[in-house]
Amino acid sequence: MHGGDVSSDSSKPVKTNGMPLVTDEEKVKASLKIPIAFTFISLAIGTGIAFAIYEWGAKSKYDANITAVIISPPGEGLCFALAHG
Repeated sequence: MHGGDVSSDSSKPVKTNGMPLVTDEEKVKASLKIPIAFTFISLAIGTGIAFAIYEWGAKSKYDANITAVIISPPGEGLCFALAHG
Protein backbone atom coordinates (compact mmCIF):
# COMPACT_ATOMS: atom_id res chain seq x y z
CA MET A 1 0.00 0.00 0.00
CA HIS A 2 1.89 2.96 -1.32
CA GLY A 3 -0.54 5.85 -0.74
CA GLY A 4 -3.33 4.02 -2.56
CA ASP A 5 -6.96 3.68 -1.67
CA VAL A 6 -8.16 1.67 1.28
CA SER A 7 -11.78 0.69 1.59
CA SER A 8 -13.49 0.99 4.95
CA ASP A 9 -16.85 -0.11 6.27
CA SER A 10 -18.56 2.93 4.74
CA SER A 11 -19.48 3.17 1.08
CA LYS A 12 -17.09 6.12 0.55
CA PRO A 13 -13.51 5.12 -0.28
CA VAL A 14 -10.78 6.50 1.97
CA LYS A 15 -7.06 7.17 1.62
CA THR A 16 -4.48 5.32 3.70
CA ASN A 17 -4.41 8.23 6.15
CA GLY A 18 -8.15 7.80 6.81
CA MET A 19 -9.31 10.87 4.89
CA PRO A 20 -12.14 10.32 2.38
CA LEU A 21 -11.50 10.56 -1.33
CA VAL A 22 -13.23 13.67 -2.63
CA THR A 23 -13.86 14.45 -6.28
CA ASP A 24 -13.24 17.90 -7.73
CA GLU A 25 -16.99 18.39 -8.11
CA GLU A 26 -17.54 17.67 -4.42
CA LYS A 27 -14.75 20.11 -3.50
CA VAL A 28 -16.39 22.89 -5.53
CA LYS A 29 -19.79 22.27 -3.95
CA ALA A 30 -18.31 22.27 -0.45
CA SER A 31 -16.23 25.38 -1.09
CA LEU A 32 -19.35 27.35 -2.07
CA LYS A 33 -21.47 26.39 0.94
CA ILE A 34 -19.45 28.20 3.61
CA PRO A 35 -19.27 31.67 1.96
CA ILE A 36 -22.95 31.53 1.07
CA ALA A 37 -23.88 30.50 4.60
CA PHE A 38 -21.74 33.25 6.15
CA THR A 39 -23.31 35.81 3.81
CA PHE A 40 -26.86 34.97 4.86
CA ILE A 41 -26.00 34.55 8.54
CA SER A 42 -24.27 37.94 8.72
CA LEU A 43 -27.14 39.54 6.79
CA ALA A 44 -29.66 38.10 9.26
CA ILE A 45 -27.64 39.21 12.29
CA GLY A 46 -27.15 42.72 10.88
CA THR A 47 -30.83 43.06 10.02
CA GLY A 48 -31.78 41.90 13.52
CA ILE A 49 -29.46 44.44 15.14
CA ALA A 50 -30.71 47.25 12.88
CA PHE A 51 -34.34 46.35 13.62
CA ALA A 52 -33.67 46.31 17.38
CA ILE A 53 -31.93 49.71 17.26
CA TYR A 54 -34.78 51.16 15.20
CA GLU A 55 -37.58 49.72 17.38
CA TRP A 56 -36.05 50.47 20.78
CA GLY A 57 -34.06 53.59 19.88
CA ALA A 58 -35.04 57.15 19.02
CA LYS A 59 -37.64 56.05 16.50
CA SER A 60 -39.01 59.54 15.74
CA LYS A 61 -35.49 60.82 14.97
CA TYR A 62 -34.83 57.84 12.67
CA ASP A 63 -38.18 58.34 10.92
CA ALA A 64 -37.38 62.02 10.34
CA ASN A 65 -33.99 61.16 8.81
CA ILE A 66 -35.50 58.41 6.65
CA THR A 67 -38.16 60.85 5.39
CA ALA A 68 -35.49 63.47 4.66
CA VAL A 69 -33.51 60.97 2.59
CA ILE A 70 -36.55 59.75 0.68
CA ILE A 71 -38.06 63.13 -0.29
CA SER A 72 -34.82 65.02 -0.98
CA PRO A 73 -33.33 65.55 -4.46
CA PRO A 74 -30.90 62.83 -5.56
CA GLY A 75 -27.51 63.14 -3.91
CA GLU A 76 -28.59 65.57 -1.17
CA GLY A 77 -30.66 63.39 1.19
CA LEU A 78 -27.90 61.47 2.89
CA CYS A 79 -25.76 64.57 3.45
CA PHE A 80 -28.77 66.38 4.99
CA ALA A 81 -29.62 63.45 7.23
CA LEU A 82 -26.03 63.12 8.45
CA ALA A 83 -25.61 66.87 9.05
CA HIS A 84 -28.92 67.36 10.85
CA GLY A 85 -29.27 63.95 12.54
